[in-house]
Amino acid sequence: MSHYTSIKTQIKDIGILENTCRDFGIDSLLRHTKARGYGSQSIECDYCIRWEGSPYDVAVVRQQDGTYSLTGDFYQGHIAQKFGHPQGKTEMELNLGRLLQAYAKHTVLQQASQNNLGLLSQENTDDGRVILRLMAYSS
Repeated sequence: MSHYTSIKTQIKDIGILENTCRDFGIDSLLRHTKARGYGSQSIECDYCIRWEGSPYDVAVVRQQDGTYSLTGDFYQGHIAQKFGHPQGKTEMELNLGRLLQAYAKHTVLQQASQNNLGLLSQENTDDGRVILRLMAYSS
């Protein structure tokens, strides 16, 4: 019986995802490999998020529309320990909430930079939100 669950996301930029993974101590994504799950189960993936100390990985799979989904074996909480948001209300938030939040932050910062905006401050609230304050660069 498979424990794998695919999470529909809006991962559009693998470079940003790789930068996001560095926030969690993961140096790079593995390419064209298998993501590990319970027992000897594994699934093919375009990219794999693998970290030291976990027997489970997150598979990054390209969809027909060009975005990527994240698939993982969420059994036993190995993925949630690394990336989950403890105050999450959905399966996605509980298992991948902090990863997706960090990806969104990196996406905003990249787009801000392209529009001559810089990070003025970042506030992490008690309820888990991240507030970014941006400022315009003078030309």
